[in-house]
Amino acid sequence: MEKYIYTTSIKLDGNMSATFGLEQAVDNREKFISSRGLDPDGLILTKQTHGNVFVKVDSSKLGLATTNTYSAKADAMVTDDPKVVLAVFTADCLPIFLYDENKKCSGIAHAGRKGTVAHIADEIVRALIKHFDSKPEDINVSFGPCIHQCHFEQQHPQDKDKIDEFTKLFPDAVEQRMGTYFFDLIKANSAQLINAGIQLNKIDYSMSECTADYPDTYWSYHKIQRIEGSMINIIGVKKGELA
Repeated sequence: MEKYIYTTSIKLDGNMSATFGLEQAVDNREKFISSRGLDPDGLILTKQTHGNVFVKVDSSKLGLATTNTYSAKADAMVTDDPKVVLAVFTADCLPIFLYDENKKCSGIAHAGRKGTVAHIADEIVRALIKHFDSKPEDINVSFGPCIHQCHFEQQHPQDKDKIDEFTKLFPDAVEQRMGTYFFDLIKANSAQLINAGIQLNKIDYSMSECTADYPDTYWSYHKIQRIEGSMINIIGVKKGELA
């Protein structure tokens, strides 16, 4: 069994958000994390800002999640503390899980359009290198469920600035069909990771189903155009694996 456990909740697990449905969400998070063999007391949350800020966290930040308290404003976290469970919330944005078993460290990132444009995938790889002396070729990456290019449309003229910005940075991750532009978060973030030195065979795409294709399974803001709930994406060390 892998030392690192990483997974995404689904609708059946309940709303996980730390901004609404709070009391129920706390219970949902605790049940979900425990069911995956991790310790819910190790959960650390950040207030996501759709940017590229990351924070290094350790056991000194534990105990905040059950009160819906944030440890910092950031869209990515890294740690080498086996007691910590890292988490980000999503409802269409791309969750990125990273871990390096050689250096016993892990990271997680929330990559929406803004975070992708701000190169959050690059930043979290740099964080693992800077803080834990990871080598890019030793870092394993997995993408969680997110909205795929087939549904992530942007149309002129109201989205012109977004389209121009994304197209300039990631021309291979934009498709135009009959005046409508479609962004590919997976391709854009893959390009960043590979450019940062991550090996292609170290990137796992098997978990990344389209949230908008399966609205009965995943929370998808883009599909229903309103906020009803969020998934939680977690990564941590199975108890007893890294003593």
